[in-house]
Amino acid sequence: MTTLSRLAEKGVLTQTRVAHQRAFEYRAAGSPTEFLAAASRDNANRMLEQFGDAALAAFAAQLEGLPKEQRDRLRKAAGHE
Repeated sequence: MTTLSRLAEKGVLTQTRVAHQRAFEYRAAGSPTEFLAAASRDNANRMLEQFGDAALAAFAAQLEGLPKEQRDRLRKAAGHE
């Protein structure tokens, strides 16, 4: 129960009280794709906070090595079409 409550506090799960009971019902707050996108943003932000420009340089170096089609998909996924 502690784990479920903590995941609900973090927004990974939704928590709904079951009528006429002391129980809760837990459900995923979003799709697996939405979860991965949010987790990726959080991890990238932590990397930037910890390493600053060095993290950006490492990300840029990785992007340069990708095929154009994959870079285009990443731009679209990031909302920079």
